[in-house]
Amino acid sequence: MIVTNVGGSVASGVELRLGVTPNRRLKNLNPNGLIAIPDIAPGESVTQVWTGKADKRGAATIRAQGVQGGVDTVEVTRVLTIVK
Repeated sequence: MIVTNVGGSVASGVELRLGVTPNRRLKNLNPNGLIAIPDIAPGESVTQVWTGKADKRGAATIRAQGVQGGVDTVEVTRVLTIVK
């Protein structure tokens, strides 16, 4: 996930969360839970990578969320097709 600060001031206290539904499709998701990322200056970007292992063929929905101050600030949802 690439997070870009399009605002005019430093973005601080940003955390990222990745969810997979159904969760049995992707095992050993790492890192897990809320991930704190460093402050982001205006116009700058930060990249966060997750890894996991596919358990079965099929489709899963991946939901990435940005959280700042305990409030969801952005959410992106994509469908992932798992071919094994």
